[in-house]
Amino acid sequence: MKLDNNLFMKISALGKLEIPKEKQLGMIKDFNAIIAWIAQLNQLDTATTQPLETMSLQKNVFNQPQETVGFYKSKNLHKAFCKNTDYFSVPIVKD
Repeated sequence: MKLDNNLFMKISALGKLEIPKEKQLGMIKDFNAIIAWIAQLNQLDTATTQPLETMSLQKNVFNQPQETVGFYKSKNLHKAFCKNTDYFSVPIVKD
């Protein structure tokens, strides 16, 4: 697939982009290079490759996953100032 000027103009119109004429030729060249690179990637055999969860092999030591219990109405409704049997009641605030 090659990106030509007409297709570039349609894509920029869909994205509501106003690109000056002097930058269009360079951007078309860059997009064609990206499309060619993606075509090369499509030729690779990825049947045995496992998907990555992150792009880094480092472990995050600061944010350990924690299981949460969830929201229980009976435990949390008793803390509410104004409530009925199922919901919190919030007073109307006007400026």
